Amino acid sequence: MFGTLISIAIGGALGALSRYGLGLLISSSAVMPLWVATLGVNIIGCSLMGFMAAFLFSYPHLSDQMRPLIMIGF
Repeated sequence: MFGTLISIAIGGALGALSRYGLGLLISSSAVMPLWVATLGVNIIGCSLMGFMAAFLFSYPHLSDQMRPLIMIGF
């Protein structure tokens, strides 16, 4: 239980930093406000999460901590 919570926390920290950094990168390279870049990054992230869900269900040998890290946290 505690290992799963730590996995979610690590994934959440990595995901938040990734989304923020990618949003800044997109908004600085294109002429658009930060909220538009953030919206685009979140839409891309939702699509990738769907692909990752299908990928993770096809590989049942992943550890119990890796699944929540990727799907819930990141």
